Amino acid sequence: MALPQRIKELRTRNGLSQAALADRLHVSRQAVTKWEAGRGIPDVDNLRAMAALFGVSVDHLLDGTGDDATPAVLRHPVDVASLEPYKPAGRPLGAKSHRAVREAFPDAVIYPLARMRSNNRVQELLEWGLMLAFDTPYGLFGLSDSLSNRDAHYLVQEKNRHVLARVTPKAVEGKELPEPVAGRTFTFGADRFRRTSHPL
Repeated sequence: MALPQRIKELRTRNGLSQAALADRLHVSRQAVTKWEAGRGIPDVDNLRAMAALFGVSVDHLLDGTGDDATPAVLRHPVDVASLEPYKPAGRPLGAKSHRAVREAFPDAVIYPLARMRSNNRVQELLEWGLMLAFDTPYGLFGLSDSLSNRDAHYLVQEKNRHVLARVTPKAVEGKELPEPVAGRTFTFGADRFRRTSHPL
């Protein structure tokens, strides 16, 4: 299997559309379309980010060698808007996404996560340039991403695995992490996450 087919196979196995993969890698959907059609090749940074996102080695992505350790993707369909908010004890507010992830993983320890999108090299240069030239605040791309992506993220800790869960309006999607999360912050793919100090 060649690189274009491998990208498409790993993308679909992980339940991502071309647009969703492009969003995770901070590239255009057209770039992903070109890669999968064999009309372009991802650069080294994108290959590394894709390998981390899919949980495989760069060697496996390029030529099919190395360990294919793609974590299992779990999907639990749910209409989040129809749920009653779940309010953890001692918290002033509840959330429907809390209820959705609690129903998908009823016996797990679940921590809400704050997601921080990492800039790619071009975005980093633009941020610094705008900050120096126009005295704009640093973090515009992260702010824009936070406003456009309203999905909630959670760290789900079960006996034998840790799962990164994402609650969309129509489903709870979970991806098993390759190793347990030890600290309060961790990186997965192109995103950085920080968990709360108290579980739901």
